[in-house]
Amino acid sequence: MKLSKTLTTLCITLALCCSACKDKLFDFDLNNIEANGEWGIPVFKGSIGVEDFFKHLDSTNIVQIGSDGMLEFIFEHDMEKAVMLKDIVRFNDQHIDTSGVESVTHLPDFDFTQIIQFSLNTEDFMLKSCHVKSGLLTLNFNINNGGFAYTADLTTNQILDANDNPVTLHFSNTQHQQVLDLSEYYIWPTISGDIQFQTHLVIPSVSSLEQVSYNCHIDLQNFDIHHVVCQFKATSQELDYKNSLSFNFNKLQFNYFQLNNAVASVYARNNVCTIDGTVNQLYLFGSNGTYSPLIQSVMNFSIPVSPNQYIHIADVNIPTINFNPNLDSLGIHCMLNINPSGFSAGDISLSENSKMDFRLRTEFPVNISIDNAVYKDTVDNGLYQQFNFNNTPSIEELTLRMAYTNAFPFDLIPSIKFLNSSTGETFPLDLLELHGCYNGIPYQQEPVYHVLNNDIAQKITNADKVIIAFRLNTQGHTVEIRDSQFISLNMGAKVKYSNINL
Repeated sequence: MKLSKTLTTLCITLALCCSACKDKLFDFDLNNIEANGEWGIPVFKGSIGVEDFFKHLDSTNIVQIGSDGMLEFIFEHDMEKAVMLKDIVRFNDQHIDTSGVESVTHLPDFDFTQIIQFSLNTEDFMLKSCHVKSGLLTLNFNINNGGFAYTADLTTNQILDANDNPVTLHFSNTQHQQVLDLSEYYIWPTISGDIQFQTHLVIPSVSSLEQVSYNCHIDLQNFDIHHVVCQFKATSQELDYKNSLSFNFNKLQFNYFQLNNAVASVYARNNVCTIDGTVNQLYLFGSNGTYSPLIQSVMNFSIPVSPNQYIHIADVNIPTINFNPNLDSLGIHCMLNINPSGFSAGDISLSENSKMDFRLRTEFPVNISIDNAVYKDTVDNGLYQQFNFNNTPSIEELTLRMAYTNAFPFDLIPSIKFLNSSTGETFPLDLLELHGCYNGIPYQQEPVYHVLNNDIAQKITNADKVIIAFRLNTQGHTVEIRDSQFISLNMGAKVKYSNINL
């Protein structure tokens, strides 16, 4: 009766501890885990798929599965506001002095035939209209041969308020300066691009005045716009952008991966104008000075106006890359030709929100050859927490049965070491090499048996950590990694207890 109760307790304890440790032992999300009685006490039965195996390398959704099932490393880099309104139309502060002598036609009032004016145009652009965001217009007006009272109204039909009323500024012999806040005003220059002021002068107290001498100083400062219609010449802009790949290689050690059939694609979202350009350099680089060019020739593209969505504008095939862990950043150098037709393109409407966003997408299908790469991880040992052979010294031996199926197209040499972190002692569990699935038929390894005596089993259960490693090698093959590939693992156990097998 006592023996029966002991055996029952032992069976339950082994079943529970093996079930509880299956995830922690390999630290993978094992699919389709099920308990079964195929061989003694079941430990686990499950498979490690592509995403399980590679997700440890990825912290920013770089690893993706393509529509054809092939694993891909995808890097997308957005260069927002690569081109903006300020890159095309720049309004500098203006300081303009105008003076003259005007004949008095009749009194008490008359209009100048000479028009005071200034222009917002430059050799780079011609303004047709604009809605002003900010700006201060300061006018100083004075009659030089004064000594008499006067009033002067300077009016322009090129600057209108929100109700389409022309601007009029009032001056007198005692008021020589006026400041106009141009915010939310509208400007409609003349066909030649000028802002013109007509002067109406009233001189009521002088009857014999034949001419007046005047001067006017104009300051325009901090001018900015909400919206503009203009013509402008073609302009060039350099675009140099670098970004980290954010790829986590902490658990994978390798000299290089040879990546094949990669493609770089350029996308743009553009509500500025037509833009032509070239990608002169596309390269991987590292902080230690490593450099690997991804394109061998200049990549040309043309970006039409597409304000609402990114559109695909160019592709370039990337030659074979020897990708090593030091190549941790991506760089691109472009030259942009903005509005290549120049003034002949006609009127172009731009707003303060006009911009061209640039997107570079590099796709590395995992079509690779691997030379002696090692994946390594350290996890907690569930046996240490839930099972201790010190409490059952009469167990003579524990036999582990491990069976594998490898559907990955590379050889795998797995190894497990149990580590007692307090003493530094390790105990390795040697595993056989798993050949790769190179002919489309998964490789099935004959079951491997590990017979552990009480002393060894005690070392394993006293180990609080498990060091897991997989050595990967494609044996010179160039292989494709797909989501249908997996490694299946099946472990069972038998206990020999005083001539009775469980």
